[in-house]
Amino acid sequence: MKGRIVNIDAAKRYADEVTAIMEQINRSARVLRETCEGDELAMHLRRLARVAASLTTDVCNPLFSEYPQVKPPDYLL
Repeated sequence: MKGRIVNIDAAKRYADEVTAIMEQINRSARVLRETCEGDELAMHLRRLARVAASLTTDVCNPLFSEYPQVKPPDYLL
């Protein structure tokens, strides 16, 4: 299949990197909540949410569907 990761070790490394990006997005949201408010906060959180949603639907879900063994235990979807 075109675009498929064929090496389980590569899939695990990729999953680790993608998970780290999601964690960074969550840390960024916490910083925003500590430093912004009102419309500014809402705007930035919406932007982060779009990135996280795309990463989840376009990267995480397909990867973890193909390789459930690399899915982190705390991944909810």
